[in-house]
Parts: sequence; structure tokens; C-alpha cells
Amino acid sequence: MQKYNDWDKIQAASGEAQTLPAGNYICKIKGAKIVTYDGKNGKFDKLEISVDIDEGEFKGFYANDYRNQAQWGDQKWKGCLRPYCPTNEDSDQARKTAAIFKGIIEAIEASNPGYKWNWDEATLKGKRIGVRFRNTEWAYNGRSGWKTQPYRFVPVNGIEKLDTPKDKPLAVNDKPQTQQQGDFQTLPDEDDLPF
Repeated sequence: MQKYNDWDKIQAASGEAQTLPAGNYICKIKGAKIVTYDGKNGKFDKLEISVDIDEGEFKGFYANDYRNQAQWGDQKWKGCLRPYCPTNEDSDQARKTAAIFKGIIEAIEASNPGYKWNWDEATLKGKRIGVRFRNTEWAYNGRSGWKTQPYRFVPVNGIEKLDTPKDKPLAVNDKPQTQQQGDFQTLPDEDDLPF
């Protein structure tokens, strides 16, 4: 085998990445920006709010994760909540979106005495917020797994009294198909195994 050129300089991957347990954490908002998406019914906006754990055993969790990704060259901040931005449409869905968004803003205001939302997302940076994190099942390219991600903002005051959020599994129709009906594989007899 040929020796790798920078063998002494490369950082070994141990495969033991720290995982964030589902729960309720006091966080700090690291940034917020409007992101426009193309949907099947046209364009829509979400407010991408990046957070990091600000207290306790997991303080700085997402910053550490982001730094560790540098060795792979494709860094992505994983602690994000992406609520839909409210619109002035007159529909039940638009009113629901506005109500969810207002709940987020009121939780931020309650957690930061003296702060008042002024429709400038840049003013959210540095604000404290209670964040509920839950385990969410994902599927991509026929694979699936679980990740812990933020799903709701709550006031910092009283967050310690909340139960751990319940897991959110994929809907049955969204789970990857591991085997098609009628396409069964025959396993070899014990005598045919190579070990």
C-alpha cells in the first residue's frame, strides 16, 4: 500500500460524534435571515433562525459540530428553526402561519426584557430563547435515520418544567421501501456461508 502524503497531519475520524438528546434548552440566536424557496404552488419565504445551546452540558453544541465538519469541507449549521413567514393572504393556512410566527416572536420578546420585535430579522441575533428539541425521523435516497432538531420556541422562564418532546416518526408512506412485495431474497444455507 502506498503511504498517504499528509498522514501525520490528518485528523482521525473516530466515528463517535456527540449527539444532542431531545429536550428543552436555553439557547442564543446566532443569526436570522429570510430564505426564499420554490414550491409546487410558487415561491414562499421562511425565516431561518440559527440557534446554539447557551447553558449547561451541551453549551456550544452546534458551534462545535460546525467546527468538526471543517475536515470534510462541507460545513452546515444544523441548529435551525425555519418557520414560514406570514403573508397578508386571506386563508385559514395564512392565519395559522401568522399565529405560529407570532408565538415565536412573543417567546423571544418574553425571554429578552425590553426587546420589541420591529420586523427586522437582524435584531434577533444575540437574543436568548427557550427551544424544544425533538427526535425527528428522516429519509433520503432510500435510507432513513433519526436526528435531533429544534421544533418550537418557548419563553426561557419555565422551560425547565416542560416534559421532553415526543419523537416525530415519518408517516408510513414516507418511509423508504426496503423490499418490494414479491421480491424476496433467498438466504443461503449454513453450509454455504463463507465463515
